Amino acid sequence: MQQPGQPAMELPLPAGMHERMHKPKEEALEKWRLTGSESITVPAGTFSCQHWKKDEGVGDVWTTDKVSPFGMVKYVSSGETMVLIKDITDAQDHITGPVQTFDPEEKKRQMMEKMQRQEKPQ
Repeated sequence: MQQPGQPAMELPLPAGMHERMHKPKEEALEKWRLTGSESITVPAGTFSCQHWKKDEGVGDVWTTDKVSPFGMVKYVSSGETMVLIKDITDAQDHITGPVQTFDPEEKKRQMMEKMQRQEKPQ
């Protein structure tokens, strides 16, 4: 992230967070099976996709590596349909300068210094 006039900051995940975030996704993906490739037309265009079906219950999803970040072009489940309406391919990165790792202790120190400067009588 980058706030105006500030250096860009990378916010690292707390220890173990990556595994806790991905395990449920991996378990959920085990319930889907690839049924083949299909050409799908949605408002965003026509895409060559992989077609996935959910083993339990109702669910179909069409994905492609040509759409980021998620790859989903169409999703159909009981009572719900989602389709890709626009594929933005010319987005520009607005982060400027080097990216620094966020240090919460340093940020706390800076905030304390700022508060102390504001409290001093002039």
